[in-house]
Amino acid sequence: MEWRETPQSGHGRIDQRRIEILPVEALSEHMRKQWPTIRSIACISRTREHIRAGQITRTQAETVYLITSLTRPKPKDILRLNRNHWRIETMHRDKDVTLGEDRYTNRSDNAPRNIFTLVSATRTLLKRISKSPTKAIEITNKGYRNDAGQPRKGYQNRHRSTQKHLSLNRPATGYSDLILGPRTID
Repeated sequence: MEWRETPQSGHGRIDQRRIEILPVEALSEHMRKQWPTIRSIACISRTREHIRAGQITRTQAETVYLITSLTRPKPKDILRLNRNHWRIETMHRDKDVTLGEDRYTNRSDNAPRNIFTLVSATRTLLKRISKSPTKAIEITNKGYRNDAGQPRKGYQNRHRSTQKHLSLNRPATGYSDLILGPRTID
């Protein structure tokens, strides 16, 4: 069963996905024994055309294969599930890269759960400011900085020895110690 998605345009590109779903019988008997819960196989082909000034500047093509335990899935549903998977990946990227969750090394007692909770709450708050947590940090950071880009009086971190442990972002990006770091207000 084959199905094509309507081309989607935006962000300077045109994306189109095509899916072909095969029943599990398309696999060899050996493969079916290795994965007894597989019911369908899907082949998704993606084509992305990058556009600048109305001209196609580059074309990318990708083919991925999926296996599923769904019996007789609809092609549209498989494409939706596949696309929704990237929402989870985006959340993990926000937490790991933007908020630095992976850099926390304290693994004792309740520290991992507490860090998870704080990072998740911070991400939720940032998403209320902007769809992009990085952009939300920039917006939030503007309120704490003067015209020269220096922290305003009262928002300076006076606990430099703990800054490396509380930093949410790489210091090179200028967002270090933005949300969770200790603050002393004069």
